[in-house]
Formats: sequence, structure tokens, C-alpha cells
Amino acid sequence: MQIQPLTRLLRFISALVIIVLAVYGLYTLFRPQRSGSTSAQRVETVALGPISRGDILSQFRVITVERQYRIPVIGRSYKPLPDAATGGVIGMIAKDLLGNRDSVPGTTTNLVYDMVTSVTMGIDLAKLQEGDIVNGDRVTTLTLPKPEVIAVVHDSTQSKIFSKDSPKLPYLDNSAALLTELQRTGTLKHRAEAENDDALLAKAENEARRSLKGLLEQVHPGREVYILFKNSSKTTK
Repeated sequence: MQIQPLTRLLRFISALVIIVLAVYGLYTLFRPQRSGSTSAQRVETVALGPISRGDILSQFRVITVERQYRIPVIGRSYKPLPDAATGGVIGMIAKDLLGNRDSVPGTTTNLVYDMVTSVTMGIDLAKLQEGDIVNGDRVTTLTLPKPEVIAVVHDSTQSKIFSKDSPKLPYLDNSAALLTELQRTGTLKHRAEAENDDALLAKAENEARRSLKGLLEQVHPGREVYILFKNSSKTTK
């Protein structure tokens, strides 16, 4: 009959010892370390090298994308009237009879030049300044130049010229002077179209972001690179 109380006492003492050891272990684990303690936690820091303009230009000069445009150009072909100053008597008579007309009546043909070009949009990294690169301890922010039209290349194979009044018939008088003038006008028109093409601008920005971010984070392990563009409030990691 005396064994049962003794067993209870031993169980109580064992439980008490376990609780004391658990409390001591938690205290040892979480107690503040004294400055002079040899068991203080060791903290190591790694200095990340900054990204410079030279790092970027050593790999990239211009980052480009392309898009083809097919935009018609309106023009006309005509036989010019003799100039009054240089055409002599005929020029003077023509001016008196026809006033300020520049063409012989009945000789004008209205034209449509179905012009095809490949437009290159790009980011010229030579315009990047050191002040456009901001290095923090682990984060670098680049402010890149805005994408711009770098080239408009005329495709003479796909481009066609025809009379506006008879589009099914080929226009045979494709003189060099006429084509040069139509192409000059068309180049300006295609360039303006590309400069206002939001999809092409976004494509150029995305390509620059993809190329630069991938390279710089590979060359500078541990750095996070954020890229934004001038005249834009949008920042993308």
C-alpha cells in the first residue's frame, strides 16, 4: 500500500526535472549575448560591386527591334509648264494664259505608292550617362534613353506604284526622280507612324529590359536591377 505514493512522488520529481531542463534550454537559446562573449553570433557581409556605364557599353551599344509597315503615299506625275523666268516667250505666254499653274493641263496623273519599309526602333546606350545609374548596397536602378527610330529601310521589291484612277493597271513612268520624291515623303510618314506606335515602343523597352537585366544580374551576382525609361514613370524590376 506504501508503494503507490512513492511512485507518484518519483513521477512528480521526474516531470519537475524535465520542466526545469526545458526552461533552461529555452533561456540559453534566446538570451541576449553579451558583447564580450566568445559565443556571440557571427555576422558576415559581402560588398557587391557597383554597375558602371562601362559594364553596359562593353556588351551593348544599341538594342533594337524591327517592324514592317505598308503605308500608301499619295503623289502625282505631270508635265511641268515652262518657267516664266527661264522659258522665254513660251514661258511668258504660258504664265499669262494659265496663271500660277505648275503643270500642263491634261498631263497630271494622281498616283498611289504602296510603300513597304522595315523600321528599326532602338535604344542608343551611348546616350546613357553615369548619372543615369544609381547603385545601392544591393539594388541598381537604370534610367535608359527613350526608344527612337534608328532606320527606315525601303523595300523596293514589295513596294508598288499605280495610278489612283486605274489601280489595276501598272504605272509605267517610274522615273528615278518621281520614285525618289515618293520615297522621301513616304519615309517621313513611316517614321512618324513608328514614333507613335505604342506597341513597337513597348517592344523596344521590353527587349532592352530583358537583355540588360539578364546580363547585369549574371555579371553582378546578388544585385537586383530595376530599369525605367526617361519621360516615363514606369519602373520595372
